[in-house]
Amino acid sequence: MEASVYNSLDGAFGTPDCIYCVQPLNRETQAPISNVAFLPKQDEILTCFWDVLRNDTPTDRPHEAEERYLVLTLLATEGEKYTKAQDVKDLVDCFLHSLLGASFFFKSARLGLI
Repeated sequence: MEASVYNSLDGAFGTPDCIYCVQPLNRETQAPISNVAFLPKQDEILTCFWDVLRNDTPTDRPHEAEERYLVLTLLATEGEKYTKAQDVKDLVDCFLHSLLGASFFFKSARLGLI
């Protein structure tokens, strides 16, 4: 999915070019590498929930564990660190470039382009 997202953005302002994207598999089972082995069982989910902000309501609690899978992506472009900015104007330009790239990405997603 990540490769298709980057390819559909086609190097638009602030978005990197994708060279390669792969989802590694487990050698023994040939199943995608995931966090499934570390997730609680369905009946243990509420006992594993930790309300960090202390504003617990029943609707805020997760009702199922979220499975995630490892995806490795190689990008052709590399950004610069904000700490490399020479002055305030340069730092503002860096932030604006980041915001433009992110806004283009989210606008494309909302319009169904990706």
